Amino acid sequence: MNRGGCGGSSAAPAYAAAIDRANVAHPCPSCGGGADRVLYIHRGRIVACRKCGLVRRDPIPTSDALLKIYRADDYFQLSGDTGIGYRDYFADAPVYRPYFRRKFEILRRYIAPPGALLELGAGAGFALEAARDAGWQAHGLELSGAAVTWGREKLGVDIASGGFDDLSDAEHWDVIAAFQTIEHLPNVRDALGRIRRALRPGGVVFLTTPDHGSLNRRLLRRFWPSYRPEHLLYFDLRSLRRLLEEEGYRVEFIAPDDPLLVPIHRLLERAAHYYIRRRVEPPAIPWFRVPVPLGDMQTIARKT
Repeated sequence: MNRGGCGGSSAAPAYAAAIDRANVAHPCPSCGGGADRVLYIHRGRIVACRKCGLVRRDPIPTSDALLKIYRADDYFQLSGDTGIGYRDYFADAPVYRPYFRRKFEILRRYIAPPGALLELGAGAGFALEAARDAGWQAHGLELSGAAVTWGREKLGVDIASGGFDDLSDAEHWDVIAAFQTIEHLPNVRDALGRIRRALRPGGVVFLTTPDHGSLNRRLLRRFWPSYRPEHLLYFDLRSLRRLLEEEGYRVEFIAPDDPLLVPIHRLLERAAHYYIRRRVEPPAIPWFRVPVPLGDMQTIARKT
C-alpha cells in the first residue's frame, strides 16, 4: 500500500526530464551490477539488471525526493489530477478491510497470536485493525502524518510516524509486516537486515509486493498499474525468494496475492486517475463489486 521508510540513496534527482532508450550504467541495488537494459519508457524509465535480472525504475530518486512524496498532506487523498499518490485511499476501506482479514487468516497457519506485531508502511491502519482483531498486539509506523491521524481517529489503531530508519529494536517482534512497501525502498537489503535484527528468534516477516512475473504484468506490459512513479523495485517469485534467503530468512510461503473486490465505480475512478490523469466521479454502486487481480504476490519468511 505504502512505504515504511526510504533508506538512503544518493541517486539522480526524481524523474529527470531527459529519458532515452540507451543502456544505462547505475549500480543495481540488489547485486551491485553496473549494466542494465531498458524495458519500457513509462513515466520514467523501467530497466532490468543484466547481471541478476532485478527490474527497477531509473533513475531512483533521492531520499529527500521520496520523503517529500510520502509526507505530502494529500498522498493518500490527492487534491489534484496530476500528483503522485492515491485518488482517495481512505474511501477504499470497504475493499481493504476484508482483504487484510484474509491476510491474518493465512498468517495464523505459520505463527499464531498472541504476540507482538509491527507493520511498516502502515498507511491508514486497515491491516493493523485486522491484526488487532485477530489477537495480535499490533503497532504500526507510517510516514504520512495524514494517514497516521486518520488511522488513530477512525480505526483506533496504535500507529505512529516513522519508517524503516526508525526500526532499531533488537529481537522485539514476533511478526513484522510490510504490505506493498518493499517496492518503495531504494536499499531493500538494508531494510531486510533491519527487519531480521528486530525479529525474535523464529519470528516471521510477511510481505506483499507487485509480481513482475505475473500474467497481469505480461499482458498489460508498460500499462501495468504497478508501474507507479514511486515504485522503485520490481521482484518476481524467484528473485524475491532468492533475496530473502540471501538475507537470512527461510521462505515458508510464497504465492500470487488475492484479488481485491472493488466496487465498479471505484475501479473506474482508479483507472481514470492512472491512465488518463483525470478525476471522474461515476455514480456509486457499492454492492456491484468485481474481483481485480493486480498482479501482486505474498510471502511469509522465517528468521533463521
